[in-house]
Amino acid sequence: VMRGRRRRRRWWALLLALPASAAAAVAETVPSNEPPNPSPPPPTPLAIPVEWHVPVGCGFSGFLVEVLGLSSELARVMPETRVLTGECPEEFFEDQLHPREAQAFQALVRGDSWAVDADQSLFPLPMASPPHPPAEELLDSVDIQGGDLPRVLEGVPVPDQGSCSVLCGKRLACVAWTYRSRDSRCWLKGAAPENQHKHDARLTSGIRRDRHAGPWVSIWHGRCDPQDVLRDQKRGKYVIARLMTESIRLQNTPGVKACAVAADQVWVPTQFHEALLIREGVSPSKIRVLPEAVDPSVFRRDVRVPGVPGVDRPLVFLSVFKWERRKGWDILLRSYWQAFEKTDPVVLRLRCWKPSWEPGDPNLDSQISQAARQLLGQPREQLATVEWLGSSGGWAEALSRSELVAQYASADAFVLPTRGEGWGLPIAEAMTMGLPTIVTNWSGPTAFASAATAYLVPVAPSTDNLGYAVPSTSELSTILREVAADLAATGRTAEHHHHGDAWAKGAAARRHMSAHFSPRAVAEAACSLLGSAVSSFYLSSGTSPAVSSDSDSTKGEGKGKGGENSEL
Repeated sequence: VMRGRRRRRRWWALLLALPASAAAAVAETVPSNEPPNPSPPPPTPLAIPVEWHVPVGCGFSGFLVEVLGLSSELARVMPETRVLTGECPEEFFEDQLHPREAQAFQALVRGDSWAVDADQSLFPLPMASPPHPPAEELLDSVDIQGGDLPRVLEGVPVPDQGSCSVLCGKRLACVAWTYRSRDSRCWLKGAAPENQHKHDARLTSGIRRDRHAGPWVSIWHGRCDPQDVLRDQKRGKYVIARLMTESIRLQNTPGVKACAVAADQVWVPTQFHEALLIREGVSPSKIRVLPEAVDPSVFRRDVRVPGVPGVDRPLVFLSVFKWERRKGWDILLRSYWQAFEKTDPVVLRLRCWKPSWEPGDPNLDSQISQAARQLLGQPREQLATVEWLGSSGGWAEALSRSELVAQYASADAFVLPTRGEGWGLPIAEAMTMGLPTIVTNWSGPTAFASAATAYLVPVAPSTDNLGYAVPSTSELSTILREVAADLAATGRTAEHHHHGDAWAKGAAARRHMSAHFSPRAVAEAACSLLGSAVSSFYLSSGTSPAVSSDSDSTKGEGKGKGGENSEL
């Protein structure tokens, strides 16, 4: 009976202490396998300090652009979020980003620094009963008087007889604790006499801080080192790994599984990745599906800039990718050249660049010409027109966001027969623009592209060690001709868009992307997931047993960091 009362008290204290959005998430977690629903009212901002690591530097890499897409709404729903990436030069904000994105992202990466250094941040962790940790695992000790003991993380609900934060109650002895790095949990060292005890902890002169004094949550985005995860956990942070892979075989990306195992929670963009991680042995209880976002107010078809051709030109198929085998450039060129003749009024426009790990000339014009002879046995000049919109400078000379949007807007259709994607950001951008989009029916894009919103290229089972798909070249050629014929028959200007199947798919794609994958929808889903995670974290602490020398009393109760990781 007493235990039930204590649990009820802790439950109500939790609901009162957390923001409304987090409390609501305790009662009703958003299903991970459904797209965010934009219809509910926006959640109360979640005032939890979050450090969002994107260790790729400032440039248009997929990981940074993913966070960039959320930036306009993150400050609203998660106002204490800071994005930690490389040094961002002024010209990146002024010249490369859309003004809406620049203002929001600049606030995230240049916000006020944390009041407390990350090395000193404290976070209440789940409590476990003795046995005590070995002496060598104890941290520095500080002698303090119980009556003068500061209240660490004031206002945060804790178990009745102590936790990683230290409280002195009226009828309770002060409880000393220590932190064990091996399983990232708090261990009770034992109750001390009233008014005096030895407190083993990382206490410094900065201990007097409130619960917003330092980052509570650490998100490692894309590039995740398990050592970073463990270090943050040792500092008392709840760690979320944002992971994805293009392959169906994790042995090709061992870091993904290692980080998934180490992290407290894993965010993946699609059910494809959720099933993959579960198949590889990662506990389903820690996996959540959070899609990527594309801002429909930035990616709009009514954008035009001087110098970009209008509709008085050949029909334009646009493709945006980095020049590597996974992106299927060979499948794209072969299918396009097989679908059209030199005299057909079409052009394939490639916005791409060669990454450093790919062989060959960074001037892709020469590689395209070479591919013509290798794939078709003909000189490029005798084949349907292909234009390269790139430079040998890679992302250093990338199009600005506004210029990229203008290229989408000047195209009639988008095509990318990729062999595998973690998400497929250019595909999502093209669909948000309302372009008729041709894409492989495989991996990441299946989360947002369907037969109602895109032209899907069928695939054959993978035959290589990388686990990539094999898009059908013949089917792609057929689809390219079908789209070109539909657009030629129904017109390519705005007043004709509703007449043909191609533009009907494009319009359906924009509606779908705007409804389910806008910055608002995805940021609010992230807020709900984060609130639920932190709430569950406290609940696992709150439902831990009272201090007892009976180690059996902990069985089956509470889960915390160590309990969750132990399932793997």
